[in-house]
Amino acid sequence: ARRLAEYRRRLLPEGGTTPLSAPSSLSSAVYLPSLKFHKLVFGRDLGSGAFSTVRYCKHVQPDTTRSHWPEYAVKVISTLRMDELGYHASVNREISILRLLTHPGVARLVGSFRFREGAY
Repeated sequence: ARRLAEYRRRLLPEGGTTPLSAPSSLSSAVYLPSLKFHKLVFGRDLGSGAFSTVRYCKHVQPDTTRSHWPEYAVKVISTLRMDELGYHASVNREISILRLLTHPGVARLVGSFRFREGAY
C-alpha cells in the first residue's frame, strides 16, 4: 500500500489533484460489505483464464423488479486450484490492490468472500 501511495503521489501534478484522485479517497463508496453470496444470482460465463472464470450475476433485491437489480461481473477462483498452485498470497495481494484502486479502466472491487469450493 505504501508503494502504491508513493506511485500515486509522483503521478499527481505539483500541488494539484486529478479528477481520478477524488473518488480514490472514498473507499467506502467502492466496497460493499453488505453484499452477501446468497443474494447473488449467477448467469453465463463472461470469460476465463488460467486461474479463474468471470461470471455475470445480479444482486437480488426483493423490493424491486429484476430489471432494477444491480449487475456485477464476479471473478470465481477455485480453492482447489489455489491450493494446488500456492496462489493464496497472490489472491490476497490482488484483493488488497483492487480495494485501493478507483479508475475508469479498472473494474471496481465491491466485495470478496469464500463460499464452498471458490473464492469470489
